[in-house]
Amino acid sequence: MPRSPERLGKAHEKSTRDVLNGDDPQPDTEAQLAYLDDDQRERVRIGAREAARFVREHTPFAIERAIEEGDARKTDPTDDVDVVVHGEGRTKGYSLKLTSSTAINVRNTLASKVAEDVFGKDVSVLLTPEEFATYERVTREFVAEECGGSDMAAAMTPVFAEKFRAFRDADEATLRERLLEHVRLDANVVACKVTAAGNFHGFASMERAPLRKFQEETGELSIYTTESNDTSIFFDVDDEAAFRIDMYGQYSGSTRKPRIKTVYRVTFG
Repeated sequence: MPRSPERLGKAHEKSTRDVLNGDDPQPDTEAQLAYLDDDQRERVRIGAREAARFVREHTPFAIERAIEEGDARKTDPTDDVDVVVHGEGRTKGYSLKLTSSTAINVRNTLASKVAEDVFGKDVSVLLTPEEFATYERVTREFVAEECGGSDMAAAMTPVFAEKFRAFRDADEATLRERLLEHVRLDANVVACKVTAAGNFHGFASMERAPLRKFQEETGELSIYTTESNDTSIFFDVDDEAAFRIDMYGQYSGSTRKPRIKTVYRVTFG
């Protein structure tokens, strides 16, 4: 059974499509809304209205029809499109996200994929022999339930943070370019914040100063971890929060390998 956040996301995508089309909630939208409580449905209503407004303002043609893609493109993690708008013989796809927190999840991947995609190395090569031994040890302990997923991650966040800092010091332009591919807050990501009380607090986008500076390769980039949140790596520009990478252990039994998952979260202003 899909979890409530997944139902919320699906309802938001379908509701935004309906608002763009000027339709009443369609049967598939009503089916998703039925799983939500009154407060959640109100959040979806507000989020869909604001997301549709954003899409109209950022689409360079008159929208004739919006189509919700569902899971059609989800097999390709780089093709995160939820709604496609059509008009004047043109199309544009948008990724829709709804949150009530101070940060939005923009990408889920593995620590091993971060090593490959950002650093261009296998994780066993990126890490020193001692660091890789720690990586393997905490993985074994996690499987044996000798440590939790957060403990597994906390052992590795300082290690990865140091790798990011070394990359920054060696070639900051390339590091920013590669990280931007994962943050992906370009014009076709519509990430809006609507609190549990039903208050709209704007969009996470490159319009925020630290993200704009990160994209423009300006400002001082700080990369660090904290004792109070030792499962995250923080990326600030000129002392303002831009985004962070959260890590946690994941293990689904004999059919899947234990691994460290990573989540890129962009901070709201």
